[in-house]
Amino acid sequence: MGRPLKIAKAQAVLTITDTAETGSVVTVTQNLNTLGIIAGMPFVAASDVGGLTAGTTYYVAAVLSSTTFSASATQLSVQPRVMASLSDTTGGSVAATVGAVDGDPVSIILTIDLMSERYNDCLLPGDTRPAF
Repeated sequence: MGRPLKIAKAQAVLTITDTAETGSVVTVTQNLNTLGIIAGMPFVAASDVGGLTAGTTYYVAAVLSSTTFSASATQLSVQPRVMASLSDTTGGSVAATVGAVDGDPVSIILTIDLMSERYNDCLLPGDTRPAF
């Protein structure tokens, strides 16, 4: 049997340029849609900016446009949700790391022993592989 595969959750690094108190809005330079940033993803700013504290985990509450999202201080499953307390800032350049949401399906690893009697249990309707 081969070596097991290890899967790392992907991360993206964003550059925060502006924050807005109203709506807890964060503006970044990257295209959030292209990077696959979605609500619920955790993010951490590298340094303090606009009310975000360096090293503290925040969450993307909602993607508002290709370069803006609202920030939550709590995971989206927590009710009532607590939005991040931001202040109005402009012209910044602060890195923020965005990680995958825990529980997101990253991939599935399936190992099938072709010599096992259980192999036939894995066949799908219409599968043309020979049965053992």
